[in-house]
Amino acid sequence: MTKRDFVPDSHKNLHGWAVNYAAQLSPIAVRVSWPTAKVNTLTANLDTLNTATQAVLDTAIGQLAAAKAGVLGPIRLDTKNLKSTTGFTEGDATALGVYTTPETFNRETYRPALDATAHHGYVELVAKKLGADSLNVYWQPEGTAPWHLLAAKRVRFPFHDETPAPAGPTLQAREYMVIGVIGDEEIGNPSNIAAAVFQA
Repeated sequence: MTKRDFVPDSHKNLHGWAVNYAAQLSPIAVRVSWPTAKVNTLTANLDTLNTATQAVLDTAIGQLAAAKAGVLGPIRLDTKNLKSTTGFTEGDATALGVYTTPETFNRETYRPALDATAHHGYVELVAKKLGADSLNVYWQPEGTAPWHLLAAKRVRFPFHDETPAPAGPTLQAREYMVIGVIGDEEIGNPSNIAAAVFQA
């Protein structure tokens, strides 16, 4: 049985989550007598994530990737330890945004979610694996067939499609979808189709 990760995939949702976690942490940590040194370390990592996600909202995408690689592991470990501390409740987990619920995984009905946003020179794809190991990313010029594999077994998102437009036009309407993968096998149903206009 898998569980949903409490850390959001989207940088927009990740920023709000990290800000709320940092704001709610102190009184809960005091009430459950969590060590000050651990609170300070977790707060510092959340502040790093807050700064980086805010920078992403100002287009500094690379900074977020580096910050996530550096602090998400320690944040998950500290959160696991905090949640196992005597006196910590499900209400605390909900307040911090770290509550996870068991999720029954059905390979037949599985369907991932996808969002596409156009930027100058690339299209940003944000997808949720929802229990799959990875996702295959497909695209096509809007209204045409067949689908073309853009990225195989993608684990981390956002993903940037920087595929150049055909010679001539500077704008190209594109459609995207993702399909879940477990091991090397595609499973379940394709995601929703997300559309965006590539701007060269």
